[in-house]
Amino acid sequence: MKQSTSVRNDEKICSNIPDSVKAISFHYPTVAPTSSYKMHLFTALSAFVALASGASALTITSPSASSYWVQFVTNTIAWGTSSGDPELVSIQIINPTNKGFAGPFSIAEYVKASKLSYDVTNVQLVVGDGYQVQFINPTNNTEVLATSAQFSVKVSGTAEASVTYAPGTHESTKNSTSNSTTSTNSTNINGSSFKQNGTASANAKSLSCKAAAVPSMAIFVIGF
Repeated sequence: MKQSTSVRNDEKICSNIPDSVKAISFHYPTVAPTSSYKMHLFTALSAFVALASGASALTITSPSASSYWVQFVTNTIAWGTSSGDPELVSIQIINPTNKGFAGPFSIAEYVKASKLSYDVTNVQLVVGDGYQVQFINPTNNTEVLATSAQFSVKVSGTAEASVTYAPGTHESTKNSTSNSTTSTNSTNINGSSFKQNGTASANAKSLSCKAAAVPSMAIFVIGF
């Protein structure tokens, strides 16, 4: 009974408030954020996300849609780095758009990221689209550090595309010394396996050593 009386008293008090008072509304001034404020906020958020995710700033500049590869010739992988990037990467080829592609295929392991480019010779990938280069952590092949744009492999005899190097990269670095290792076996486009006759290290390790056997890509890699 006391509760009901209290409710009725509250209703009575509210009913006694003049309509002119009820109609009063309060408006607080709003200030639109400036473009400078938005930029600072975006930069701060981007830095926080990168720090929280441990993301790498490695950027693969070639191959790409315009910097395609050609069968049976030397093709170049180029990239850029920034402070805080890993010192070593392993390189592989994937093709997520081709269900018949039995990859990923290992190209090289423990490549110095500071090299900024890597030459691959006698590429025997099947002519097609949707290929991508991936950089992965050499000690954890499930951690992808960078992925290139999709690129095509053109038939032998096609004019070679120009390579897009990262700013500050010199083409001469392609032939500098590296401590990278490569797979010792390659697989041609028909699936048969053969030994490399290039200068790759004989004691190289395959990315598949910690998992089920993964076929190596049909390439020869210039030793660095």
